[in-house]
Amino acid sequence: MDYESEMEHCSGADISVCLLTYNQAHIVESTIRSILDQSRRDFEFIVSDDCSTDGTWEKILEIAAADPKIKAVRIRATSECRAMQIMPVLNPSVPI
Repeated sequence: MDYESEMEHCSGADISVCLLTYNQAHIVESTIRSILDQSRRDFEFIVSDDCSTDGTWEKILEIAAADPKIKAVRIRATSECRAMQIMPVLNPSVPI
């Protein structure tokens, strides 16, 4: 999908808040509530989980079900795959 088409699917908010999580079940709810409790209300809120194994994703889904502002996204790649994608960026000497 091109940029213009992608933008048509946005919420219309001027601000996007992105929360990236991995195995943070113990604090994800308080973190989300803290962001939602801000005085500014016109923002889209994307909460991403990176294949957590401690219940973080389930907690995100539970909270998102009660608040339509939250867009829950789960990354399906494994840590090893992510590392392979990130390493060439962090260290240009790593072959792609």
